[in-house]
Amino acid sequence: GEKIMTPSFKKFFLPLSFFLLAFSFLKAETSVQKDYEQGNEITANQMPAAYNAPARIDVTGDWDYFLTASFIYWQAREKGLDIAYLRPTAPASYQGKIVNMSFEYKPGLKAGLGMHFKHDDWTLFAEYTWLDLGNHNSANYNANAYLVAHWLNESVTEATFAEGHWYLTMHLADVTLSRAKYEGSLLVFKPYIGSRFYFLSQKMNAKYSYNSQDIESLNRSQAWALGPKVGVDTKWLLGEGFYMYGNVAGSL
Repeated sequence: GEKIMTPSFKKFFLPLSFFLLAFSFLKAETSVQKDYEQGNEITANQMPAAYNAPARIDVTGDWDYFLTASFIYWQAREKGLDIAYLRPTAPASYQGKIVNMSFEYKPGLKAGLGMHFKHDDWTLFAEYTWLDLGNHNSANYNANAYLVAHWLNESVTEATFAEGHWYLTMHLADVTLSRAKYEGSLLVFKPYIGSRFYFLSQKMNAKYSYNSQDIESLNRSQAWALGPKVGVDTKWLLGEGFYMYGNVAGSL
């Protein structure tokens, strides 16, 4: 025959039904899989509105640590490193000329270590940059001009030869906290904040030939700094694996 639910059974069954229903929704929420690949192109309906979905590259089963390394080829320049001045003996017939340092491109190295956090998909990244270089230039007097030395205390206005060597060693370290996110379906922004430390060591050696003797000037300086750094990296996804990027950063 037909069973009739008693009031006591109703009191027990209704809370149990709500609990099972809530648990099923919770279970469905925690098992949702992402239907897009982070860091690649997406469509507008693959993420909820008003939420900047993470765009960093994740690897399944990873340790959340990553290493970077790159070869750099930089040109370092500095004002005030002119070696001498070619002073004309007859200004009307010959124009004077500054003998500047020759600034050339030199190789260097970058190496980094990063870690991805589960906390809102943040990334902590530390990068070290090393550059060690030496530049050189020289000049001889001619029939139209003498060399005026720029790196001697005494006034040497008729040197017959001048040369300069500039050496630079740079150590640069950056530590930043960032989050890569989608700003649309084909544009990725990665703002970051952190700090920068650098140490510079320089030497400027100049030598001049004057009155049949060589006179040298040996100079050395060191400097270091520590301050905040902010910036943003952008990645413009063109499709088929091609993209453009533009980055801007500043530090004090």
